[in-house]
Amino acid sequence: MTDPTLRVLDAFLSEYPNALAGADFINSVRIFSGTLYPILDRLERAGWIEGKWEEISPSDAKRPRRRYYSLTGSGRIAAIRAINERDSMTPDRRGRGLPIHQGGV
Repeated sequence: MTDPTLRVLDAFLSEYPNALAGADFINSVRIFSGTLYPILDRLERAGWIEGKWEEISPSDAKRPRRRYYSLTGSGRIAAIRAINERDSMTPDRRGRGLPIHQGGV
């Protein structure tokens, strides 16, 4: 699992059970949208997170709708395991990626 994916999972766990929009991750995790949205897509397809569009009228809000993401129950367990595994690694091996966990992330 890549370092950016682990940072996204860390943000989810820090804000659990709150749902987060893409801008929340870009500001807190400091990764660009070209990296973030593929990570969110993979996590959603694996069942670790669930995404929902907010129910607003873009013309009334004068902005595009936001998609909010939240950890699923199984995603929370998997995220905790992934973060714990990362934290148990020696500093020289961090950032080189971890094995892919079940769920295909």
